[in-house]
Amino acid sequence: MATEVPSFPTRKKLLRRQQVEEMTGLSCSTIYRKMEQGEFPRPVSLTRNSVRWVEAEVLAWMDTLAPTQPTIRIEGRARRASSK
Repeated sequence: MATEVPSFPTRKKLLRRQQVEEMTGLSCSTIYRKMEQGEFPRPVSLTRNSVRWVEAEVLAWMDTLAPTQPTIRIEGRARRASSK
């Protein structure tokens, strides 16, 4: 007889602003500007002075970005390929 394993809700990983900046490469001011424009996920409020972003929402936002030009690596840094 198989034992049924109880299912638990998937836990959401919460990210601090600095982690979001590191993941996305965006500055703090750009993150908040994009949020105001409705172009970036809003954080959840934990306390009056503490917010966190849901990792899955940030990753989903990143998945929507499509490079318009191929990226190439030169001297260890990513650069856009020129259209010349």
